Amino acid sequence: MNRLGLLLLILPFLMAVCVQLSSILNASGDSMSGAVRCTLTREAILSLRAVSPELDQRTRMYVTSLGCARPRRGRRGGRAKRSADGHPLNIPVIIGNRRKRNPPITSRHPVLIAVKKSHLPVRDNNTLVHQSQSVPSLYVLNAAALTKSHAVEQLATDVANYQIDIAVITETHCKAKHTDSVLSIPGYTLQRRDRQRRRGGGVAVYVRSGLQSSVWTYSADDRVYELHWQRVGDLFLGAVYHPPRPLYTTDSLLNYIEACVDEINCQFPSATIVLAGD
Repeated sequence: MNRLGLLLLILPFLMAVCVQLSSILNASGDSMSGAVRCTLTREAILSLRAVSPELDQRTRMYVTSLGCARPRRGRRGGRAKRSADGHPLNIPVIIGNRRKRNPPITSRHPVLIAVKKSHLPVRDNNTLVHQSQSVPSLYVLNAAALTKSHAVEQLATDVANYQIDIAVITETHCKAKHTDSVLSIPGYTLQRRDRQRRRGGGVAVYVRSGLQSSVWTYSADDRVYELHWQRVGDLFLGAVYHPPRPLYTTDSLLNYIEACVDEINCQFPSATIVLAGD
């Protein structure tokens, strides 16, 4: 038998084998494609949680070491807190009845003293003519900063309209950088006592230029107290400011004022003493 005859005998057999193999591959491909197209609903997936076996501690640690497990959230200490019957436990809340402590309230008692009224002075050509037991007209104001805009202009208008002889201003808020030219009022002489090393405070006294005035200083003067003494004739005027939160006690201020008054009485027995301020 030659080679051509042998080939003709083997060829039909090979063709039959190829057809059988192709049918087997198609059948397996259909089965695999059917498995891929098979889907599960959400309810079916959630239902598997109840029947899924719980892994033991060793297996869970091994899965965690592989980095395949996420940390559980919403559980204290890594495990669910449940009671004996399986219900979750509530976190106990403690409510106290402790009262809130309010800071102590410091009240300032009024220390008003009734004074005798006197006759108003009579002016003649901007000169003060004293009557019996008369004192210059006095104007007292807490300016809450003379350094703010138009404060000096408003003060000048008030003293001019009321024809004031002496104006006592507290809380001037003036410092060394504020010159007298900025705070001056035409027709008045300015004397002031600024607060040192602290903001705010300070007192000032405006005296009409027609009145003879000078500054009187206590022999044991203490800059801690915002007290300025101005002498106008036989009148000694003390301009004082007592802040709400002072660096001294109230008793020490009263003792200081009393010492100043005693010294004035010793030097000028017939002097009239007036204390004004805030």
